Amino acid sequence: MVLCLDEWLFHDLFGENGKERQEEAVLLLKRIVERCDRLVVPQQSPWAQKAYHLFKAAGSSPVLHEAARLLSRGFLYNLSKGLSKGLLTSPSGPDPDPRIPEADRYLVRAALAAGATLLVTTDGELLEALRETGLLPTQERDAFLETYLAP
Repeated sequence: MVLCLDEWLFHDLFGENGKERQEEAVLLLKRIVERCDRLVVPQQSPWAQKAYHLFKAAGSSPVLHEAARLLSRGFLYNLSKGLSKGLLTSPSGPDPDPRIPEADRYLVRAALAAGATLLVTTDGELLEALRETGLLPTQERDAFLETYLAP
């Protein structure tokens, strides 16, 4: 499975949505590695900037350190697991439907270019637009984690 996780991942990892969600996000990274699934890593993007901030903050807590380690070793520096995709703004790159919110188009372009099998989001507008357009299979964060993290 090729997963594209939007920026909720970093909000959860930083603990902005509570300790339980932070723990779920760390567990998610572990499970993706264990299951040999892959992760879309959009380069030069808001997603990448949040990853950079996570790496900078890694020394401030054991949880952030573990999350940064999992993200870097599991995906960013592991070419078999992390599918690094640039912004793909060239005319030949996938052009998402205009119904996709402008702020999320980079993520959709990267997901399409990487052949993502699922985009996971907490953004209701993006979720609705992707369901309407049929560009990518999409699932809401909580529903996805309920099944993906099940024993």
